[in-house]
Amino acid sequence: MPEGPYLSCAYDYLADYDLQACLAEALCRLMSRTFRPDFIHQCFEDKYLAGAFQQIRSEEFETDCRIFLNLLNERLGDKRRVYTFPCISAFAGMEEMKQPSDLDAFWVDFNIGSQSVTVYVDSTEVTAKPRWL
Repeated sequence: MPEGPYLSCAYDYLADYDLQACLAEALCRLMSRTFRPDFIHQCFEDKYLAGAFQQIRSEEFETDCRIFLNLLNERLGDKRRVYTFPCISAFAGMEEMKQPSDLDAFWVDFNIGSQSVTVYVDSTEVTAKPRWL
């Protein structure tokens, strides 16, 4: 593998939380936990980020990945392309969305690249037929 923080650079350009999460998931699924430390320290110059990536567990992927990506996006500084904020509640029209039970907070992602806003909700609360149809 060539020298350099190539994975870190990839995250500089991924301007959408979903794309960032997909890259993290692919890496976690494609490499064993025993290989991660060597690989990740080659990818991230920031030892704190490398350590946070190593903490991602398969069985708690969504929660651990959220922690890692929130940290990564904060540390990108001026290069940051995803802005994430915790929120108290979210509504779609008059319908209140419920926080996913596996997350410690209700997060809203403002994605610069895709010019979109992402809110993950508890899918058990979503009705089969939207009320506006």
